[in-house]
Amino acid sequence: MLSRIYDEQIAELATGKQLEAYKLWCKGSTSKQMGKEIGVSHQVAHTRIKALEKKATLRGKTPAYSEEFGAGEGRHVKKVTTHIKDGQTVQEWIRTDNDAENVIASVIEAVKVLAEEVKGKSKAVTLKVKQMSDLVSLYPLFDKHTGLLAWDKEAGKDYDLQIAQEQETETFTSLVDSQPASAEALIVFGGDYFHCDDDNQVTPAHHNKVDTDGRSHKVFGVGVGMARKYVALALAKHQHITVEVIPGNHDPVLSMALLYVLESYYDGNERVTVRNTPNPFTYYEFGNTLLAFQHGEKMKHERMYQCVTTDKREAWGRVKYCHVFSGHFHREQKVDIGLCTMESLRTTIPNEAYSHAAGYRSPRTAYAITFSKDGGEVGRTTRNI
Repeated sequence: MLSRIYDEQIAELATGKQLEAYKLWCKGSTSKQMGKEIGVSHQVAHTRIKALEKKATLRGKTPAYSEEFGAGEGRHVKKVTTHIKDGQTVQEWIRTDNDAENVIASVIEAVKVLAEEVKGKSKAVTLKVKQMSDLVSLYPLFDKHTGLLAWDKEAGKDYDLQIAQEQETETFTSLVDSQPASAEALIVFGGDYFHCDDDNQVTPAHHNKVDTDGRSHKVFGVGVGMARKYVALALAKHQHITVEVIPGNHDPVLSMALLYVLESYYDGNERVTVRNTPNPFTYYEFGNTLLAFQHGEKMKHERMYQCVTTDKREAWGRVKYCHVFSGHFHREQKVDIGLCTMESLRTTIPNEAYSHAAGYRSPRTAYAITFSKDGGEVGRTTRNI
């Protein structure tokens, strides 16, 4: 944590709001007292101090490591390299890193603050058509990879945040227009909605480098805006929208952040339900149909089938149709296992440099699928990009 002694070098790093909190911090104020003084919640005041601390640490203005204090709060010693000459230590390099649990905790705290600021701010959207209560429309949004950057001379197509927004608005509008006026609609963000989790611009598990259009702050803002656009377009056609957010292997943290922000934004909106669950499997039962969703990177279809029939044993005995959707591979594959249809969906994004060089060439497709209470799947619209 930052010292209570005022430091001009740290003050120079602060934004206007952070500086306001920092001055009170150096006077010995608690987070609650700071919040009351500057007119924000104590969580927001605390977050400003933590953000300034991180900024100062990254620039060497606060000790990331010392013999007295160790690696510092929220960090651990990752590697120590010592240069010894003639039996004497000449120089020592200490490499520290963030503790994963502290990083996740800080992200959750920041997301809660952000979510509180947009709580209940969604606006009413007027329905334009008469509703059909025996139908549900599914909009599966798998592998959107918001933030992906591609250069046509290198990967065959240009792609960035601006192109993504234009393409997705046009495509999703077309999908909604093609659907019957189902009273119920289901929008599923099926994992890898974001191309990466942070400004390291690597995949979290294997640290593969990805090409990203801008800083994570910018990418997350555009992603949230696009998600709200999807819901707004669907609300003009359907009476009630259920939103599911599933984590992917590219965005386990930002997908969680998206979930909390959407849940808060639609708080109090009776026409939108954002289902908040950390379960990587989500289920939706509609009449005689059971729908299941999972990102798809951890198991084959046969194992998915076992999970569905185990997780939903009672529903399995009630329904006549079961349809499991996944993504991850960016290609279309459909197989029946018993009475359960397992389907892996394509994505709407082009290849970036890595995928293009690796030879991936699947078509780019968006889907809207209609299910009835009695007859399972009764219609499907595909839009090829």
